[in-house]
Amino acid sequence: MKQNIKDFLETHKKRISPVLFFGGFIFDLFTLTQVDLLYDNLVLLGHLIIISLSIILIHLGKRHQVFSNTLEKLIMIAPLALVFSFGGVLSGYVIFYTKSASFLSNWPFLITLYVLFISSEHIFNKFQQTLFQVGMWFAATLSFCIFFIPVMIKQLGPWVFLFSNILSIFIGWIFVHLLIKAYGPTRKHLAFLKTMFLMISFGFIALYFLNVIPPIPLSMKESAMYNEMYRDANNTLIGKRHKESFLEKINPVDTMTITRDSTIYAYTSIYSPAGIDTLIKHVWEYKNDGGDWIQFNTVSFTLTGGRKDGFRWYSFAKPFPGEWRVRTTTQYGQEIGVLLFHIKYANATPELITKEL
Repeated sequence: MKQNIKDFLETHKKRISPVLFFGGFIFDLFTLTQVDLLYDNLVLLGHLIIISLSIILIHLGKRHQVFSNTLEKLIMIAPLALVFSFGGVLSGYVIFYTKSASFLSNWPFLITLYVLFISSEHIFNKFQQTLFQVGMWFAATLSFCIFFIPVMIKQLGPWVFLFSNILSIFIGWIFVHLLIKAYGPTRKHLAFLKTMFLMISFGFIALYFLNVIPPIPLSMKESAMYNEMYRDANNTLIGKRHKESFLEKINPVDTMTITRDSTIYAYTSIYSPAGIDTLIKHVWEYKNDGGDWIQFNTVSFTLTGGRKDGFRWYSFAKPFPGEWRVRTTTQYGQEIGVLLFHIKYANATPELITKEL
């Protein structure tokens, strides 16, 4: 019976693996919602534990010796559990990192993440290769630590990011030695695997300081430009902006129609986990005749974490006609979001639509 199941799994592995991989994706798609929720982190941590145990069991199975019946069954299903949890982990990262990303700044990282997921079917066969397994495992572990550590210690910044890398490398070296205990010949890969961990870590660090990696666990909930902003008698934040046509609504570059010397407002709502209070900046910039972005003004504010709908803030300026943008960044320059808009003058105040924020 056991041999029949083993033969079936081996014969249909190419069909079963994609189903399990995308099954892991669908599972996380409907269960993961917020980067700092205990359940969400336990799900991803559970996936990482399953991946770790599966890789160890696969290496244990390379011994070609007789194990207990229970252990034999676990070794048999380990490759399937591996692809399911890799699907779950990768989809979780697609969800969380996309929420925290500004596509204009983080597109290289996001595209790499999406391509890795889309091309997953092509890499299923590589899951049996030690170097590929462990490399993917380390990248998944490091990606988890990057957002889990800030949530746990309630701090953001370069030193927290570097600590996440150091911790991941330490965990990685322990994991490699466990693999060697499971299957002795893995020792021949020891030097390469440790070097690979350092290379992956240095790659992430370089991307971080180039502001390519999204500033997770911060995420933009809402952002928009307004012609007027104020609080009413009930302390409700009110925004007013000109009435848009259908084409204006679908255009990624907003058009702000104002009268001369009018003030316009940049509104953002940013989610931050409870306990993480950090400095955020609105950087106002315009495009000069040479096509370069020139800084016009910078407004800083302290974001208070923990509000489910995000911490709301706005800044304002009196711009002149032309191409403009407002970049929302951390104090370290990581971009959370960007508002692109075109300013044009009108002789009369345009019709304004009121919105409660």
